[in-house]
Amino acid sequence: MKKGRWRNAYAIIAFALTVMVLLSLPHQAEAFEGMRSLGTVVPQEEEFRDLAPGGAPKFAKPDCKETDPGSSARQAGVYRVCIGPRRAAAESTEKRRESTPLAARVMDDGGEGAPCDAPETGKYYYARAGSCMNDMEVEFKEIDINGKEIGTAFLTVTTGEGLDGLKWSELITIKWKSTRGVIKGGLDIGFSAGCGTPCSMAQKSPWEGSKPLKEGGELMGIVTFEAAINKGEDHSFTTNYELTATEPGTIPIKRVTSWSKPEPIRCDDAVGKYPGCVYKVVTPVFRLSMSQYGGAAATYLWAQQSLWDHWGDKKPLRRMSDETIARSNRRKVCDQLPDPFERFDDIVPNDSCDEYPFASTYESGASTINSNCADIVPLLEHGKWVIYEARKDKPVTGEEPCVRGHVTLDMNKKAGGALGNFVQSERILDSDRYKVSIYQ
Repeated sequence: MKKGRWRNAYAIIAFALTVMVLLSLPHQAEAFEGMRSLGTVVPQEEEFRDLAPGGAPKFAKPDCKETDPGSSARQAGVYRVCIGPRRAAAESTEKRRESTPLAARVMDDGGEGAPCDAPETGKYYYARAGSCMNDMEVEFKEIDINGKEIGTAFLTVTTGEGLDGLKWSELITIKWKSTRGVIKGGLDIGFSAGCGTPCSMAQKSPWEGSKPLKEGGELMGIVTFEAAINKGEDHSFTTNYELTATEPGTIPIKRVTSWSKPEPIRCDDAVGKYPGCVYKVVTPVFRLSMSQYGGAAATYLWAQQSLWDHWGDKKPLRRMSDETIARSNRRKVCDQLPDPFERFDDIVPNDSCDEYPFASTYESGASTINSNCADIVPLLEHGKWVIYEARKDKPVTGEEPCVRGHVTLDMNKKAGGALGNFVQSERILDSDRYKVSIYQ
C-alpha cells in the first residue's frame, strides 16, 4: 500500500474514534442535564494544631521553716526560709509570650526531641501524646528574725515528655534564673516525681540525692514512669512533682515545693495491637488530604461546610466502637428502604455510597431514615472539586443531618482504612471525641 493510502486510512480511523467519543458525551451530559451545582469545596490552607491550651500546675501551699539554731544560715542572720511558686509570676501568666520554641524537649527513644510552642510560661501544654511546660517560676526566700527579706533566689522549672507505650520519660530542667538581695553559698536541689495507680516510678529522681546549684547554673535529668494495664482496660491518673532545696553545710531540713499536672494521663490496652497512653484533654484531628482522598475528602468537606450540624468541624464526632453496629449503620444509610442508594457507574466509575458522619460514630445518619440524607456527586473539574445535587427528585437543602456521596469504591475503602489507622494511632476509645480536617 502506498504512503498516501496509509495516511488516508489513519485519517479514517482517527475520525471514527472522534465520532465514538462525541457519541459518548451526550449520555454523560444527559445524566447531568438539569443537575444543580452546589458549588466547589475549598480545603483549608493550614491544618489544625494539636496543642491544647495549658493549665497552671496545682501547687501545694508554700513551705516555710525556721533554720536550725546551730546552722551557718542562722549565724548569718537567716531565721526562716520559704519556698513556693513565685507570686509575681502567677499574676503575669495571662501575658502572652512571643511565639518561640519551648526549651523543653519531648523525649524519644534516642534522647532527642522536638520543641513545642508554648504561648505562656509557667503553664502545662498538651499534645495527644505528650506535654511540656516552660519556665515555671519558683522562689526560695531567706528572711531575718524581724520578718524582713534577706534574699530571694528565682528558679525556673521546665519539663517535656513524649508518651510512648506504657513506659516513658520526662525531661526536667531547673535553672537559677536570678537573685534579689543576697543568697550566700548557693543551694542544694533535689527533685522527685510520682504518679497515681496503676502507674509507678521506674526512675523517681533525675539525679541521685541533691545537687549543688548557683546563680546562672542549670540542672538536667529525666524521670521515668511506667503503667500496668490489663487487656481491654483503660485507667487515668495524674503525675506529681516535688522540688526540695537546702542550704549547703546546714542540717538538711528540706524546704519543699510540690505540684501536680492539672490534666490526667489515660493509658489503655483497649484499642490497636499494643497498649499506650494519651492526654484525653486533647481532641485528636483526623486529617485527610484532598489530593490523596479525592471524592471521599470532598464529600466530608462539603458536609462540614454546608450541613447545619458541621460535624467534625464545629461539632466533634464521637467514636462508636462496636463494629457490628457500625456495619448496621452503614446498611441503614446506604442500602435499606425507604431510599436505597442509587449508583451512577456511568458518572463515577465503580461508584459506591460514602456516608458522613461516619457509620462508626454516634452521629451516624442511621439515627434517621436514609431519605433524609443529602445525595451529592463530587466531580473533579479543571483541578477543582465541584459538588452536584445527585437527584432532581431529592433537592439538597443544607438542613440534612447526613450526606451520601457518590465516591469510587477504591477511594471509599482508602478513606475508611485511614480512619481505622487514625483511631488506633490516636487511641480513640468508645465515645471519645475527634475532629476532621480536610486539606489540600
